[in-house]
Amino acid sequence: MKRFRVIAVALVVSLLTFVAACGEDSLSPGDLHDRINPHDVTDDSAREVAVTLNEWSVSPAVAQLEAGKTTFVVTNSGRTVHEFVISEPQAVTDESHRGHEPDAGAAIENIQPGETQRVTVDLEAGEYELACHVVEGSTDHYELGMRSTVNVAN
Repeated sequence: MKRFRVIAVALVVSLLTFVAACGEDSLSPGDLHDRINPHDVTDDSAREVAVTLNEWSVSPAVAQLEAGKTTFVVTNSGRTVHEFVISEPQAVTDESHRGHEPDAGAAIENIQPGETQRVTVDLEAGEYELACHVVEGSTDHYELGMRSTVNVAN
């Protein structure tokens, strides 16, 4: 019986040590944003803006926003896979974007037809481009008009 108690105590101590060690390496919400895709992060304090993707348009529900946390709720209403990229409009031009995706503030890739995904970002004042940069063979979604802008004010 004494041997059983020693083994039980050793197991409990090992389990507690393991749990404590995991707790020390916990990620803060800021670390999570850096380590996972932006669309996996949710923020209850962010305002929501609906965006519809379709052949060949990106249609945000609003064109003007106030600076701060914003969750874009992106729905692919089209018949093909799209993506949603938020960037500064100067980052790409019609001539230079092919085969080169801009430095994105945030992006959601491979949004299937009928699917809705979310991405939360903290927007500063300025103009932002919302676009799809999918290229399927000779079909370039961006060149076909899949881009829009939103203006963010303080």
